[in-house]
Formats: sequence, C-alpha cells, structure tokens
Amino acid sequence: MSSTPSSLPVIRVGGVPEHFNDPWHKAIAKGYFQEEGVLVEWVTIPNGTGAMISALKAGEVDIIIALTEGLVSDIAKGSSLQLISTYVESPLRWGVIAGKDAPYKSIEDLKDQVFGISRYTSGSHLMVCVMATERGWHPASLKFDVQGNFQNLRDGVNSGKSAAFLWNYSTTSSFVESGEVKFIGEVTTPWSCFMMASTKETLSEKREVIEKVLVGIRRACYDFHENPSAVAELAAEYDIDVAQCQEWYEKTSITASSGISAASLNRAVSALYNAKVIPSREVDLDSLYDSHFAELTLDIESIDLYQKPELVKYLYNNLIASGIASGPVEYTDLLPFDQHHYGGVAAVDHCAEAIKASKESNILNIGSGLGGPSRYLAGKYQSQVLAVELQDTLHRTASELTSRASLSKSVHHLCGDILQLGQHLKSASFSSVVSWLTVLHIHDRPRLFKLCYDLLQPGGASRNTTHLLDIGHSIKYWGSAHFILKL
Repeated sequence: MSSTPSSLPVIRVGGVPEHFNDPWHKAIAKGYFQEEGVLVEWVTIPNGTGAMISALKAGEVDIIIALTEGLVSDIAKGSSLQLISTYVESPLRWGVIAGKDAPYKSIEDLKDQVFGISRYTSGSHLMVCVMATERGWHPASLKFDVQGNFQNLRDGVNSGKSAAFLWNYSTTSSFVESGEVKFIGEVTTPWSCFMMASTKETLSEKREVIEKVLVGIRRACYDFHENPSAVAELAAEYDIDVAQCQEWYEKTSITASSGISAASLNRAVSALYNAKVIPSREVDLDSLYDSHFAELTLDIESIDLYQKPELVKYLYNNLIASGIASGPVEYTDLLPFDQHHYGGVAAVDHCAEAIKASKESNILNIGSGLGGPSRYLAGKYQSQVLAVELQDTLHRTASELTSRASLSKSVHHLCGDILQLGQHLKSASFSSVVSWLTVLHIHDRPRLFKLCYDLLQPGGASRNTTHLLDIGHSIKYWGSAHFILKL
C-alpha cells in the first residue's frame, strides 16, 4: 500500500528566490520527491547565505543551498555544518561595477582605489580580495567602504564615495543596460559556486530521508539541462532577458552531484584565509563534508599544475614592472610573460612550420592557458585560432590580453572541458589542432584523439608535446609520434 502525502516524512529546503533553484520547484511540482517517499517543503530565504546558515542552525530548515565560500567559512570556524553535495558546479560571475561617469576603463585602473562592499566577509568583500590576489596587488593596499545593500553600492560609485564594487553579474546587467552604472570587467569564483549543506545532527537523524531528496533533485537537474524550453520558461518566470538567460544557461552546470572538487575547496580556503575571514590556511578538507553523502574528487584542476594562482599574479606583476599593465599592447610585448611551456616561442615556431601555419589556417589550441601561443600564431602567421582553456581564471586573463593586443578577430577564447565543448564544434572544421603540456593531463586520451580526428579537415594535422596513441588506420605517426594526420 503506497503512502499518502500526509504520512510521508518532510524535509524543509532553504534557498534564495533565484532561477538556479528552479529545479527544486520543478521537482516538487512533478512529484519527484513524493515518488521517492518524501515530501519537500521549499523555504524561501531572500537574505542570502548568512541568513540560510542561521536558519539551518536554528532548525528552521533541514538543507540549504548556499554559496560555497560562506559554507566553507562557517565549517572552518568550527560549526556543525557539513557539505553534502555540489549543487552548481560552474563558477559564479561577478561584475566589476563603476559609476556611469567614472574615469575607470579597466580593472587595473582600480588599483589603490576604494571598493564598496556590503559587509566584511561578504562575497562583495571576498571577491575583491580574490581579484587583488590575481592581479598581484598587495592585500594591505586594499581599501573598503561598507555600504550595506545593492542600492547603496550603486549610489556609492555614482557619488564618488567608492570607485567600484563587485556584484553578481546577472543581477547587475539590467542596471548596466539602463545606464545607471557600467561594467569595467568581471571576476569569477575559482570554485564551484553553490553547494548543499546540513547539520551533523540533522544528517544523523534523517540520513535515509535526505538520501531520497538527493535522488529526486538529481533527476530534476537532469531534466533542467535536457529541457529544450528551459530558457524560455526561466526568462518568463524570473523576468530575465532571453539572451542573458541563454548565455547563463549555456555556462551553468546544475547537477547536485555527490562529488566535491578538492580544487574548489582548496581555493575557497585559500581565498578566505587571504581575506582574513578564517584564521588558518590549514583546513582538513575531509572535515568539510559528510562522507556518507559526498566524496572528494581529484579532478584535473586538482593537479599541482593547475593549483598556481601565482601564474596570473606573476604575469600582472611583470606587466606592471614593464609599464604595460593597462591599455593597448602589441602581442610581441607579451611574449616574455605569456609563453609558459617548454621551448617558449621557438617551440611555437617549430610547430607552426610543421603544420604550415598561414592566414588560411584555422587552428584549435587545446589547453590555451594565458593565450600566448594562440596570439603568436595569430599575430605572426595571421592564422585564425580557437583557444580552449579549462580554468576560468586563465581564460579570462587570456581574453583580456587578446583584446588589448587587438587580436580578438583572430583569436577566439572558450572556457571549458574540451571533451565536452568539442561535441558542439563542427566536424572537419580545423586545419590543425595544437596543444602544449595539456594532453598528458587529460585522462581519456583515446576519446580526445578521436575528437581531434573528427574536428580535423582532410589532410589536417594534430600536434602536441606529448606522445599520441594510434586510434585507427586513418591516423599515422609523423616524426617522433607527435602528430595525428587525417588522410
């Protein structure tokens, strides 16, 4: 005999009234949780992560969906919270906002200026610190003015009380379009932006029921990404511009996954420590999550190679020292600082010679990093290059440098996993595929090589600085096993 709704256990889930939580509302409406034998009550908590944590501790809700950095901070300070899932795997975009008539044109112009923040330890405070670390600015040089809410922050930059502030990109877009304020850049969290959490006590008492909740929400997250009408529905329901909603939808991965990235947690801890939000950098990652519900994942970004914010910091410090921290530059001005692979420019020239790079070439660069080789191929050989980079911080920095070098018409940057992005690229559209120091770190290399083969035009070549595997009769070695040729 099936259970009636009134006899089912109830789990109260708290979150903000924003579109990324739409899968919860769809799951409730479609009866996904009820099918698993549990009722979910949605509790809207509009005041953000701090308010959600307070509600969770007070027993007003059983689960919350909150900003990763806020949850990690609270747990690191000794609270009873535990992470149970990565809800949104993608990073959160923060716009860098200045007054409509402000003289600032780039992020670098904001060095030594006053930043408006809602409060200390808030996201608006923490992300300024993240941006400063990336730029190589000394933490002691940062100046803040606490202004409370979003309206006060907008008023602050227009009155000159502060030079800029950082806020959720999508939330701010309409105010930029109206002309009230202006974007001068953006920063993204170097970690997955939203996670789910509960208290140790609740997880112990309601373990089996919460497992059922996770099954239901994962089903709804899958629907969310498979629904061809999702963008139109979200735009209408949450009063969002369709084009902006489409851009957000394409860049956002909502999964409610059991995997929690070690790289994400390490970066959040490091940022919190640098901002003096937590007292120590030494945080046991295993203490942050409940191992019954979640597991720590060591993805490609957890490799030491990808744990180096010093790379971007090194770049900006050198640009400052060379007097080219902002404004237009030639791609050749960047060569001493943007070639982070063995052999430097000579290695790129060697590759360009082998693939016969020219203005007729359409090249895919996998693992493009700061974009140095891509800009060099475009600048010297006049080739068209699609530069794909996994790490958002490197991608954003590379895009900025390419724009400053006036090469945006020749070099196009994409951020993401090539194995995922490659599925959306047109087959037989590239004359060459190149990579430096990246292929070695992609676990599923046979799949990668098959993808490269499919993307190559007949007669095209794929070259990288690691050895390739033979994946079929149509592929042969060239030189020291460095090439895939499409015959």
